[in-house]
Amino acid sequence: MQATDLLSLYTRNTWIESFLMRARAGKSQHEKRHIHLAGLTGSLPAVLGASLFQLTKQQQVFVFENKEAAAYCYTDCQNLLGEERVWLYPELELGGEEEAPFVHPSCIARNEILQLLADPNSLPQIIITYAAAIATQVWSRDTFLEHTWGIKLGDSVILRELINKLTDAGFVSADAVYEAGKFAIH
Repeated sequence: MQATDLLSLYTRNTWIESFLMRARAGKSQHEKRHIHLAGLTGSLPAVLGASLFQLTKQQQVFVFENKEAAAYCYTDCQNLLGEERVWLYPELELGGEEEAPFVHPSCIARNEILQLLADPNSLPQIIITYAAAIATQVWSRDTFLEHTWGIKLGDSVILRELINKLTDAGFVSADAVYEAGKFAIH
């Protein structure tokens, strides 16, 4: 039996359908959108969540108590739905003194997910996270835009200014770029 076969069994299950109908029958929009489930063990959170996602095609956010539980659900959901629809929203981890915090991979992943959630044209996704990750302070939109700049194909750029912006932002010059926070000039 494949993971997708298991998912199709759950999506056709009458209990799942009745659960979905009860969840949609809330008295207000708020009640319809927030469901708290407790006591689920093993892969059941992922199977249940993936099944509901398949049936509703709506954005879902799962919040777990700790990083380990979130990581297990993330892996299970990826196996059930594929990597392109499932995201893990991590805790902000700061690098050493020489690394600017906003070029750390955890910050980049967080920003990608926040941009995805803010885009009304993006496809529904499953976002999996945990308490410590959502308790981390996030920059306001204005602060984020203050630290963002864009370059389009055809724009004229003064190379020295671009290098200064990158180094001021904590990027490191390298011969080859193989990780976040590096840049190369060829």
